[in-house]
Amino acid sequence: IDDLRRSGKLHDTTAGWLRMVRQAGNLGAHTQAPEVIIDQTTLTGCLSSLEHAVQWFAKESGVYSTPPQALIALAHELVTPTPRTSRKRQLQVDNATLTDQRDRAVDDADRLRDEVRRLSGAPRPVGPPPLPPPETTLPALPFAVAKKRPKRTSLARPALTIILSAGLGLAAGMQLGPSHRIEAQASEYPEQATPATLAPATQPPTQPPTTPPTAPPALTCPPKMVRVEASQFDLETGPYPRPKWPEHSPPPYRFNVPSFCIDPTPAKVEDLHFHLRKLHRDTRQAGCNPASAKDKVANCITVQQAELVCRWRGPTVRLPRITEWEAVRRSTPRVKLSAGTGELVDDIFPPRVFGYTPDTQRNERMWFDRPVGDLGPSLSWNRAPKALPSISFRCASDLIPATP
Repeated sequence: IDDLRRSGKLHDTTAGWLRMVRQAGNLGAHTQAPEVIIDQTTLTGCLSSLEHAVQWFAKESGVYSTPPQALIALAHELVTPTPRTSRKRQLQVDNATLTDQRDRAVDDADRLRDEVRRLSGAPRPVGPPPLPPPETTLPALPFAVAKKRPKRTSLARPALTIILSAGLGLAAGMQLGPSHRIEAQASEYPEQATPATLAPATQPPTQPPTTPPTAPPALTCPPKMVRVEASQFDLETGPYPRPKWPEHSPPPYRFNVPSFCIDPTPAKVEDLHFHLRKLHRDTRQAGCNPASAKDKVANCITVQQAELVCRWRGPTVRLPRITEWEAVRRSTPRVKLSAGTGELVDDIFPPRVFGYTPDTQRNERMWFDRPVGDLGPSLSWNRAPKALPSISFRCASDLIPATP
């Protein structure tokens, strides 16, 4: 920078921009002492300087004979009021949108099941209607075949009407019973009725081959998980009022929770390193269990890290949902809480199950910290902050087909 400035090829202002970029680059590339704080002013100045430096590099440095427009456009994006969304952030937004769509689909499916049960009433018989008994087998009725097609005349339409009327009458006669049908045949076709054309009364009808119904596959849980049966329940109140939360629909809140599986205890530190050996956590704050504390709960972990651990265990494994935790607290004592440690869940803040509209753009999750209440939620539901010693997690899953 100094050599270019002394040779007259670099303006002093441009040299200042380049020095600012170098200084901010050093702050980001080298280990800093705890007292060095990279504040917003430094970042804003670096963005502006970097934009000017790239413009100079593309247009005035002499490196390019024709300024590259793509590079200039990227430099301009650094200082736009709405910067381009990073790929990681865009993936988080897309994932939140898909999660919201999945939750809506599950809710719609639950409502449809309830409606089908309500409209169905008593169970209906399954399978084809029964065949008629042997004595109702219809005799074969011979019809004369015209040797030559008659010439069509203006009487074709009345003739067609008569033929259709006769056919309907014949069909109606067939419904009166076997004795009437046989008498009608004998009187109408006396010279053609022969015993050979009548089906014996004692001969059973030919039964079509039937395929035995296939039993649905048995469903079970992934290894080490506890099964929680389907349940329905209503809550007369929602979470404790939060003045800073948005508006929501009033209670009661009705939940229809399908059967699912859940770990009986929170994840341990050894679970993290067994499933994801290269998982790194920030354990510098007090209360965070280090990697050596294998039998302690896996605290100080982000939602994304918890999701990775669960996903590694299988395609159906995930974080539990609020409705599932509320069902657990009402059904099975086999699922234990860890004293002094709450847990993360899959629901996005603010939770849809309590009448809110989730903020899928921010994609913040929920967590509980302790059991509470009687008429409302049995757990205290909160907006999940950053990774803390007081927050752990466990995994849940939908039911899966049992291995034969």
